[in-house]
Amino acid sequence: MRSGKSVIGISTITAPRGNKGRGTQVAQGSWARSRKVEGGIAALDHILKFMTLGIIIVGITAIYTALHTNNRRLGADIFLRYSERISDLRRRLPTAAFHDEGAGGTIEMTPDERRIVHEVIFSIFELYELKVHGFVPPGIWKIREPDIERVLSLPVFQQELAVVQGRFAKHPRFAAWLDQIGQGRA
Repeated sequence: MRSGKSVIGISTITAPRGNKGRGTQVAQGSWARSRKVEGGIAALDHILKFMTLGIIIVGITAIYTALHTNNRRLGADIFLRYSERISDLRRRLPTAAFHDEGAGGTIEMTPDERRIVHEVIFSIFELYELKVHGFVPPGIWKIREPDIERVLSLPVFQQELAVVQGRFAKHPRFAAWLDQIGQGRA
């Protein structure tokens, strides 16, 4: 057998002169096998690309889920810490401050009690601003909002809100929320 010229990287083998046509069959068979191997490699390449894409999609989903869960935990942690702070301050006030009595006039308080009421108001303001800016998820806020509104609508807090109202002029959303609470009480 003699070898002939290479056709696109595949060498053809030609048969001796007495066997016409047989060399062509050998060349076609070699080309078919080569084509079959290339097709298998291409299929394997596609499978690997799809597997890589799948891994990337799973990874992105896992990262998104972790970030979402972390943000919810952070929001809940912020909310719980502020709630604890407000509750601690409320415990330091006399129980008379939480009665609806005395709405007609001013309520007598010591300077320390007045400072505590102001701290509660400003803690609620900070918590409200965190909610507005997305650090406290709305679902978590809804848990304590009725209680916060009830506390802010008490006569002691309404009296002190009137004193510190000017400080919230640059925070129109909070001022509007306080006005809504005050109107709900009236």
